[in-house]
Amino acid sequence: MENLYILSETLKGGLRESEEFVVELKERLENNMIFRLFFPPSRRRRRVIDKD
Repeated sequence: MENLYILSETLKGGLRESEEFVVELKERLENNMIFRLFFPPSRRRRRVIDKD
């Protein structure tokens, strides 16, 4: 049972590191002008709800 706990704690640590990596990568790419040239920021579309 202890091994299962150690394994789950190790996986949690790995996931936190992965999340930090993804956030850092996203910030770097958003600030990269060449990346922005090929992948401009998407415009969020507003959905208009017709009210009668």
